[in-house]
Amino acid sequence: MLSAGVKSLQGSVPIDGGGTQYAWISGSDELTEGEWVWSDSIVSWGANSEFTYPELAFQNWGLGGIEPDNFDTSLIGPSFSGEQNYAALSLDDWPFGNESEWNDIDGVNTLFYVIETKVDLIEIKGSVEPCNISMELI
Repeated sequence: MLSAGVKSLQGSVPIDGGGTQYAWISGSDELTEGEWVWSDSIVSWGANSEFTYPELAFQNWGLGGIEPDNFDTSLIGPSFSGEQNYAALSLDDWPFGNESEWNDIDGVNTLFYVIETKVDLIEIKGSVEPCNISMELI
């Protein structure tokens, strides 16, 4: 799954992620345990200027229901929060899932991340053609 030119993401292996590489995808259940939402998109303003986040309509958790498991990460060590509240995309197979499936990971991990950005379309002679863009993990 690594793109050309990316040799390794060894710096993106969380201690609580089954020994494989991940990238953050911005889903979280930090506000309400078990209620997964996209944490980077605001659907609307609620009463008293509160954010309303969209629920994860599409979900791709590891091994069809084992994840998210909210593993107690405090068992790993004192620097962990004790909860796995953030969604990460697996870049390889792992003990409880396959490449491209999601895992809930503790927020203390430092991982690469996937970003979404608006891509403007170019109008050429009355037709709309997509721009030629490339993406890489940051």
